[in-house]
Amino acid sequence: MRVIASAAAAPAGGPTTVDLGADGTVVLSASVLNEGSSTLGTTSSIVLDSGNPGRPDAAVDSDYIHFVITDSIDWETCLAVRISVKWTAAPDLAYAVYAGISDATTLAANTGLYGGGVIDTGRPGGAQIGANPTTNATGAAMNAGGGIAVWCCPEENGATRFAQMGITSWPADFSDTGFLHRNNDPGATADIAQGGTLYGFLTFGGTASLAGGTFSGVVVTYEIIDR
Repeated sequence: MRVIASAAAAPAGGPTTVDLGADGTVVLSASVLNEGSSTLGTTSSIVLDSGNPGRPDAAVDSDYIHFVITDSIDWETCLAVRISVKWTAAPDLAYAVYAGISDATTLAANTGLYGGGVIDTGRPGGAQIGANPTTNATGAAMNAGGGIAVWCCPEENGATRFAQMGITSWPADFSDTGFLHRNNDPGATADIAQGGTLYGFLTFGGTASLAGGTFSGVVVTYEIIDR
């Protein structure tokens, strides 16, 4: 059985839109996400102040918004969990938009997977939480709009954990490069018990101090895809 927790319900078998205001919890680590100036909902405007936003890599030091995907994972039927993030405008800087899954509300090494794309290059990449992302070649900038999608799949040997992922990024203007896609095999991640709670999260990363700016028209969706 599958139980989905979200304020914005979706048709059976389709994606669920996350209300980041009602169902999301903001966790500040780098303290560049300006919660007071941001507007969080089913469509969000997210303001980042200047500074180094961090990443969910070895330091696990980025700000993030987490939400419940399901409180009853069924490993007998789950094929994949997909999280997508779209936006209409973003700072033309080296910010990365990452989304992922975790078995905990506090992100830490080996608690899940993350993936996404870099705004000024369109480059997709990802890893298990606590590791540096492995990335693809450069594509088109996504500051004029675009999106990412992250597919997290259970480990192929039947263990109750997610250990395979696919990452796609795209610019709003498909005449640039269209999709860029990367397959990752991050290795072991935290076990999630049968029937355990699975969390999703959204974070904005970087590797150096950036000037800040606003991500507009941000929409986050997820879908549990059964076999």
